Amino acid sequence: EYMANVICLKKDVFKRRGVDRHRFSNWNFSVVMDVEGISMSMVSKDVIKYMTTSGDVNTRYYPLTTGKVFIVNAPFWFARVWAGMRNLAPASLTIEILSKTNTLETLLEYIDEDQIPKEYGGTSPYETDQHPFEIEMRDLVKKADTCPE
Repeated sequence: EYMANVICLKKDVFKRRGVDRHRFSNWNFSVVMDVEGISMSMVSKDVIKYMTTSGDVNTRYYPLTTGKVFIVNAPFWFARVWAGMRNLAPASLTIEILSKTNTLETLLEYIDEDQIPKEYGGTSPYETDQHPFEIEMRDLVKKADTCPE
């Protein structure tokens, strides 16, 4: 599902919003990854392979589309483990591990407050994973095996 979203999303966003995509050549995504409840045993070979493959597809076919990744609700040991895995991510990707005290402040530098779910201190009326655009994208992914031209 992630791969299909990465492949289809940027073109689809511009098309749906009626935006000339050439005006926004530096446009990219910010990803908020909530890892609350993660344990060391969850960081398996399959997870590492998935991360590597995702990064390779993004770098090869959609360079610079993901600008920032924010990791929130990470346990105390996560930063140390991540430091050992950092080279799996594309060099162009900026990854920040946020503490509970600086999550909202940092997210507001990149994301409008009304788009940040309340659980992270924002004012979005939608629960995480329930924004109409996310629901529409999931439905689009379910309907299509490939991205339409």
